[in-house]
Amino acid sequence: AVMVGLVLARTRELSGEGELGDLFSREFVFLVVNLLFLGSAAAILMGTLWPTVTEAVRGVATSLAAENYNRFMGPLGLLLTLLIGVCPLIDWRGTTALRLLRSLWAQIVVAVITAVVLLVLVRGQVWAVVSFGVIAFVATTIVLQLAQGIAARMRTAGENVITATGRAIANNRRRYGGQLIHLSILLIVMGITASQAYQTEVQVALAQGETVEVEGYTLTYRDYTFQEVEENGNKILNQAVVDVYQGGRQLATIRPERNIHSNVDSWVSEVALRSNLREDLYVVLASLEADGLAAFQVLVTPMVIWLWIGGLVLIIGTLVAAWPARTSAGRSSRRARGR
Repeated sequence: AVMVGLVLARTRELSGEGELGDLFSREFVFLVVNLLFLGSAAAILMGTLWPTVTEAVRGVATSLAAENYNRFMGPLGLLLTLLIGVCPLIDWRGTTALRLLRSLWAQIVVAVITAVVLLVLVRGQVWAVVSFGVIAFVATTIVLQLAQGIAARMRTAGENVITATGRAIANNRRRYGGQLIHLSILLIVMGITASQAYQTEVQVALAQGETVEVEGYTLTYRDYTFQEVEENGNKILNQAVVDVYQGGRQLATIRPERNIHSNVDSWVSEVALRSNLREDLYVVLASLEADGLAAFQVLVTPMVIWLWIGGLVLIIGTLVAAWPARTSAGRSSRRARGR
């Protein structure tokens, strides 16, 4: 309500003075991006309020599952990501379709090659192939822009690549910080796509000493602890001890738990997790019988850690873009003091 009030109160100040331009102008792309963000916000708001709406109308609160959010946020998110790779190549006030196509040929080639490789070599859904094609498209735009800016400085200033990179970023923090932010979005989208499309899940019951194979991992159920009360007395412990092997080499010993807490009065799972740059291995103890028979849920989820790396790159890019630039007066005074 406050936001709507502010917009209505400042309608005159918000009105544009110039024309929008044609469909192949940066102004029009910005408008489309803003509309996509507004549409995403409206859809998420409606999904969040849906239980309240259904309870008011039908008397029964109904929540939307994750699939409902993915159904509309997937296409909107991919379109927003695609525009990251297109917008920097479109001029203000407009360009021609032929000129834009000439600027995008390298991106299109890389995207098509990526999609074909995934279709041929990797299993997966069509939407995942499209998503990785979009990621490759935008990544090519970012790399080419970075390379062009650094190469131009190397030619004009005669600097090596490291010096040229550092000084290019220092002299145009907003541009290169923005490109880091765009790169972070790609890393996050990559993590989301891979973890959703290529996750493997296995549910298995094992007796002590038995083994299961999951996506190249060998899990051996070695031992268990059954209903051991901790010293503080507020948790009944149910723990399995599982050895993790890969390629005949032991990687780790993990201990998934399923406990009863006195202050919760229900079962609480403690997931055993082993994470690396490629994938995450989750082992959940679903149940543990008195004779040691244990039921496990095993999930191998690719590239989850890249969500966190993308978040870190996002913070770094924001700091680079927002960091105050040295003023010319400040530089002049320092040079004067040096003299």
